[in-house]
Amino acid sequence: MQKRGQVTVFVIMALVVLIVLALLFFGREEIRDKASTSTNVGKKLEVEMSSIEKEIKECLTKESVGFIQKISERGGYLEPVKSMNYKGKNLAILCQNVPGKDYCVNGMFSVKDLELRMNKYLEDNLVGCLTLSGFSDDYELEKGEFQVNTEILKNNIILTLKLPVKLRKENLEQKETGLLILSVLKQSL
Repeated sequence: MQKRGQVTVFVIMALVVLIVLALLFFGREEIRDKASTSTNVGKKLEVEMSSIEKEIKECLTKESVGFIQKISERGGYLEPVKSMNYKGKNLAILCQNVPGKDYCVNGMFSVKDLELRMNKYLEDNLVGCLTLSGFSDDYELEKGEFQVNTEILKNNIILTLKLPVKLRKENLEQKETGLLILSVLKQSL
């Protein structure tokens, strides 16, 4: 009787092993598909994040070049307070005569002032092109407030934009907490 009990235990264990193997065999494609899908989604989120970075950099470059062109044409001001028309352009008067003296009062501003003006201009104008509306079709896009910093050097301008961005699809998330875009313009003012 004891031998029958042992045989029964072995038969039951063999059946359990066969059932587990059958489930693994028939369910392997489903498991593989789930793993493949999550890998594909992760890669897609990485590609989309790099596309977002590219668009942000293009936006930053376009707006900053626009600022540089405007102030270059107007003598360092966006809207000159005292100006004169020269060959169809409204130019700032940077040195005003002092009556009865051989010198003038300088109306120029420092590089630091120009950096602050450029930061303000970019903060006001980047809002329009940083909507990133074309990127939220297949997934959830979340972005925070951006910060702009400008550093004007002798032969170039270094622009830094910090923008938190988060992409989410299904259970996967691609997060750039301080997405940093650095753009160097090789233009002198």
